[in-house]
Amino acid sequence: MVESNLLANGSVNGFLDGKHFNRCKRLHPMVALGLEILFFKSFLQNNNKTLTDDVIEEVKRLQNSEISSFHIENEELKELINSYGIYKQQSLNGEHGKTAQFYLIYINLINYYLNLSRSIRTGNFELFKSMLPKITNIFFICK
Repeated sequence: MVESNLLANGSVNGFLDGKHFNRCKRLHPMVALGLEILFFKSFLQNNNKTLTDDVIEEVKRLQNSEISSFHIENEELKELINSYGIYKQQSLNGEHGKTAQFYLIYINLINYYLNLSRSIRTGNFELFKSMLPKITNIFFICK
């Protein structure tokens, strides 16, 4: 992290200890993305699934389409997304071990933070309303 200039020398301990979240705002989404990629690869490996050329082409098409016209046409990709959602829920329930559960909770919390931040920056009140119950759960997690 230090060598890639994502984090200063003295900030590594603060990041690992969970202190100074504001100083590490750039780093947490990158770590969450890396963990999500590893989790998806684990899903593919554990379920003996492979990404076909058709699925990859559909994902590329969706990347270039507007959000308003976002529609998945490939049935194989729909099934893959549904299976991945089930796998994620199983991991959140602890069926794949405590480590996977911990890191998936971390990924979800970072995604909640990013969505809340986006709702504030863009003035999207509906997104803000939908994120508040998820974010407030964090404040009462140790109660």
